[in-house]
Amino acid sequence: MNDTPEQQTLIPPDISAMSNDELISEHRKIGDHVTQQTKQFNEYLKPVREREGWIEKVLFARLAELNKGKVEGKRASISTDAGTAYLSTIVTPSVLDKTAWLDWCLEDWDNRGGLLAIGAPVKAAFNEYVDEHKAPPPFVKVENFTRVNVRRS
Repeated sequence: MNDTPEQQTLIPPDISAMSNDELISEHRKIGDHVTQQTKQFNEYLKPVREREGWIEKVLFARLAELNKGKVEGKRASISTDAGTAYLSTIVTPSVLDKTAWLDWCLEDWDNRGGLLAIGAPVKAAFNEYVDEHKAPPPFVKVENFTRVNVRRS
């Protein structure tokens, strides 16, 4: 490592004096410890996360009722002193037939080229296309899911 003297002063001296073997060994031990502690912490959090999930299910049901099942466009939210719960929909387009998709994009490159990306359409261009045509482009599968978001006030 070619650290400048200023950078070297940021490294604790006991670490700077360690051999390569000691550094690698300690790094592996730390990684193993972090992995083990993370696993233990995740086990500890299981019931907390489960409760959080149940709360989200209840909020989702209440928001769906408030919105009369409507998940498109402007939706009602629940605002309290503790925070706000609201629905958001994530749209994930994916190409079903890559050859057909490429051919279709190339047929009208000036208008469709912006949709082309490796693996999936460019999100902004895809959204513009859907807004303009009221449907996704051909050869593209669209999956949506709606989730509950909770933010602090």
